[in-house]
Amino acid sequence: MTASTSKSLFTIHYFAAASTFTSKNTELLPAPLRLTDLFPELERRYPGIREKVLTSCAVSLNGGYVDQNEGGDSALGGDGGVVIEDGDEIAIIPPIDYPLKSSAKLECTNSRSSEEDTQSHGLLGFDAIS
Repeated sequence: MTASTSKSLFTIHYFAAASTFTSKNTELLPAPLRLTDLFPELERRYPGIREKVLTSCAVSLNGGYVDQNEGGDSALGGDGGVVIEDGDEIAIIPPIDYPLKSSAKLECTNSRSSEEDTQSHGLLGFDAIS
């Protein structure tokens, strides 16, 4: 008789440079994991990723952006805060490089009038204004 053990896992999605660095788009990692332990765990698995990729990336948990250091770094007396649980989804999202003139400002727009606008201004709904 074999005992069936179910592992608790969460999904991590890698985009752009993170995907290139790991050679993966998606991966399953063991849960639970404190959010503050995520970058050290990824560094353990992919040496050099923290400095080359993660320091400039955003992190989302179940579709909402989170501060990777939320709850305080346990080394600095924090409790580690948020815990990534079984079934959760994490995304490692690199910064968006949006070329602007030095004097340009960003204006949020809610809709696009054409496919051409989307291609020329990006998908995030921000337009450069003078």
